[in-house]
Amino acid sequence: VKIAPYNSKYKVYIIDEVHMLSNSAWNAFLKTLEEPPSHVIFILATTEINKIPDTVMSRCQRFDFSKIPEKLMIDHLLKICKAEKINVTDEALKEIEKLSNGCLRDALSYLDKISKFDTEITLDLIEQNFGVLNTHKLENLYNAIESGNVNDVNNLLNDISVSGITPLNFINDFVEFLLNKIISGHNIDLNKVKFIKDLIFRLNNIIISFNSVVNPFTLIKVELISLNYFPGNNFVDISQKEVEVVKTDVNVEQKEIEEKTQVAETVEKEEVVKESTNNQLSVNKIKEIRVNNSFVDAAKELKIDFINNWKKLLDKLNIESDYNILGYIENANVMVVSKTNTLFAFEKESEAIIFNNNINIIEDKYNELNSTNYKFIALSNEEWNVEKTKFINNKDKKYEYIEELKEEESFEAKDLAEDIFGNDIIEIR
Repeated sequence: VKIAPYNSKYKVYIIDEVHMLSNSAWNAFLKTLEEPPSHVIFILATTEINKIPDTVMSRCQRFDFSKIPEKLMIDHLLKICKAEKINVTDEALKEIEKLSNGCLRDALSYLDKISKFDTEITLDLIEQNFGVLNTHKLENLYNAIESGNVNDVNNLLNDISVSGITPLNFINDFVEFLLNKIISGHNIDLNKVKFIKDLIFRLNNIIISFNSVVNPFTLIKVELISLNYFPGNNFVDISQKEVEVVKTDVNVEQKEIEEKTQVAETVEKEEVVKESTNNQLSVNKIKEIRVNNSFVDAAKELKIDFINNWKKLLDKLNIESDYNILGYIENANVMVVSKTNTLFAFEKESEAIIFNNNINIIEDKYNELNSTNYKFIALSNEEWNVEKTKFINNKDKKYEYIEELKEEESFEAKDLAEDIFGNDIIEIR
C-alpha cells in the first residue's frame, strides 16, 4: 500500500465480500484506514453491511445499490434484444426479469443463454430450460385444490415434478402466486383468504422438512392432497350448508340456521384463542428455560469457541447458497454460551421470532457441522437487556440446569393414546 503507483495517480484496491474478513484481518486493515496514503483508494464491496465494524464504516463513504425496478430492467433488456436482433416475447422478458431478482448481470446471463436455444425466446422456452412455472399452471393447481379434485392435484404435481422444476422453486413460485392472489383481491372473500394463508403456512413447513425426506415432491403431494380430505378448503358459509329450508316454514328454519352459525363461530373463536394462548405459554416457558440454561456454566472461552464454529456455519451456508437458513441467522448476535445452550439477540423482535420458529432446523445445521448438541434461543435486544440486568443484579445467584417440558410432552402422548385406544386402558408411568 505504501509503494506509490508507477504510471497512475492512484492505486485502487477492490475487496469483494469484505464482510468475510476475520477479526484479526479487520484490526490489521484498520491501521491502514486510519492514515491511508494519499495515492490509495479502497473500494469495499459487501452484501452484508451489518457485519462491517463501526470503526471501518466511520472512515468510509457508503453507497447503497438497490435492486433494479421491473420496468427499467425490461426496457433495458428490450433495448439489447433490438440491438442484437433477438426475437423475444413480452412474457419471456418478464420471466427473465423475475428470475434475475433485480440483478442486471443475472438477467443478461439468462438472456444470453436462452438466446442460443432458438431463434425466438418464448415463455415456454424459458420454462423448459430454466425450470420455472407459468401462472396458468399454478392457477390450474390452485383451482384443483380449491375444488377438491384429488386426481387433478396429483396429475398436475406429477407433471411439475418430471419437468425438472426443483421443489424449492415450485414452492417459492406457488407462494408468490398465492400472495398475488390475495393482493389482487379479485373474486376472493375472507374464507378464501384464510384458506390461502393456511396453504402458505403448510408450504413453508414443507421447506423446513426438506432435509429429512428423500423425495420432497412426495411430501408436497401429501400436504396438498390432504387439504381435500380435511376441513379448510370449503369456502361455503355454515348457513349455506344447512338443510334446505322448507318453503312453508322459511322464517323458523332461517332463524335456526343463524343461531347454529353464531354458535359455531363462537366455538371456533374460543378454540382459536385457547390454542393461541397455549402455544404462547409453551413458547414463553421454553424461552424461560433456555435463557436460564444459557447462564449455567457460561464462560467466555465457550463463547469464543462457539463464535468460531458459528462463522463456519455461515460460511458453509454461503458456499451452498442456502439463503433460506442464512436469512434466519445472519443478523444473530451471540450473547451467552454455556456447555449446552446458546442465547442470541436480534435488533428486531420479528427476526428473533422467525429464528425461534425455525429453531430446530437451525440447531440441526449447527450441531451436524460441529458434532455438538447445542440448544438455541433468541431474544430481541430489549428482552436481552432485561435478562442481562437481572443477571447483573443477581450475580451471586447460582443457575441450575432445567430439563425441558418432559412432563408436558408425556401428557401430549397420553392425549394421543387416549384418542386412539380410549381412556379406560391408558396408564401413565
